[in-house]
Amino acid sequence: APPVLQYLTIPSVYFCFEHPRHIYENSIIRRTNTALTEYALKPLGAMEKRMDRSSAGSATQIVTFSTYMQSNIERFYGRTAKIVRPGVNSKFFCPGDRPVEKGRFVLSVGALWKFKGHETVIRILGHIPASSRPELKIVADREYPGYKVKLHSLADSLSVKIVIERSISEESLRGMYRNAQAVICCQRNEPYGLVPLEAMACGTPVIAIQEGGFVDNVIQGKTGFLFSGKPEEGAELLMNILRDPEAASIMGSNGVLFTRKERTIIQGAKQLGEILESL
Repeated sequence: APPVLQYLTIPSVYFCFEHPRHIYENSIIRRTNTALTEYALKPLGAMEKRMDRSSAGSATQIVTFSTYMQSNIERFYGRTAKIVRPGVNSKFFCPGDRPVEKGRFVLSVGALWKFKGHETVIRILGHIPASSRPELKIVADREYPGYKVKLHSLADSLSVKIVIERSISEESLRGMYRNAQAVICCQRNEPYGLVPLEAMACGTPVIAIQEGGFVDNVIQGKTGFLFSGKPEEGAELLMNILRDPEAASIMGSNGVLFTRKERTIIQGAKQLGEILESL
């Protein structure tokens, strides 16, 4: 939380997109890959936690964007946060004017870090029969050193073909959303998750791990599927989508309607404006 909150004499709203996950979720996110270094950084972590809690506690009102984050803010800070759910730009992220023939690939979007779940997506595809197995395309903006090599090694061991794209344009990302047979989201405890919403807005069904903010936006059996995180469960859901393109198309259309009706930028801005005005 911004330390400036401790020194303000005017009412303040802290929009908490994400608590310091390396402090509160160090079983998932760690600063380093060695236990010794983690131990050496413990005093720094304790100081950061004190600063973070003091700053968050100084805000007049805390706002966040999912029920998952709301419960974490209650747990970590002892504060009740209001929820403002951001939307997506459905004028940009949209199915397009012409029908798009789906490619033989699924998409996973997120940094090349372990907690972003790309390994789980690879394992899901490893459970798909080779004759039906689509290619996996991964889109990332940054990488934990050496992680790309690890992903390729895992994919090779399971005979899964992967292509990793780095720092592509939003237009290219939109095209991949539109063309994918499904977008698979296996990020661990994702605070909100714009990826599934962008995919839905483009008319593509979503398979997401039943954690974090995903549960607020992925409606089971309507705009997508939620699963426990076990690769075999994800594979079964993906096979259902691959076997029934018509049902997948209907699910994609439901996603478009959901984002245009329930997750608009204007709605989120209006909700936040009301909170600011109330102070």
